[in-house]
Amino acid sequence: MEHLTLCVLSQDSTDIFVDLTKFATDCDCNIINTWFHRAGDQTITTLNIEGSWNEIAKFETHLEHIEENYNASIIFGRTEITPEKKNALPYTVYITGLNRKGTLHQVTKFFEIHGAILNEIYSDVNYTRKTQTPILSISLHITLPAESSIAEFREQFFLFCDNLNLDGMLEVEKN
Repeated sequence: MEHLTLCVLSQDSTDIFVDLTKFATDCDCNIINTWFHRAGDQTITTLNIEGSWNEIAKFETHLEHIEENYNASIIFGRTEITPEKKNALPYTVYITGLNRKGTLHQVTKFFEIHGAILNEIYSDVNYTRKTQTPILSISLHITLPAESSIAEFREQFFLFCDNLNLDGMLEVEKN
């Protein structure tokens, strides 16, 4: 089984998403996962598709047509899906605090320094109802090496959050 990952930036329209999923179906490809997001007057779409070599090749030939039709930018490439590491420790992390420049960088740098693999990151800024204070919320899915000392990592994480005046939570991912 072959895999293709693509990222699409286009003008605000759900039509492009509908066409991408249609072309995948028409080419007998299976969409493994997808993400669609409106950002101002643009939409961002990511797709991970699987199929035989010729099914993926057939799908790739449609991408130029989609780029032209929707005045879109598409980046794509064949990829290999790697299985989750058996001896790894998966965690979900939630961090909330006042929105300040550089906070997301400091958070991702913390996990990099501690050898965590960043699998997924989602961040958003919302404003409090009464004072309109900007609050940053970050959700991460990370994987720690199995040999990590959880107690030491947890302590370092909470000290890090305290130093930046952030509220943080670590939660083991469960099936």
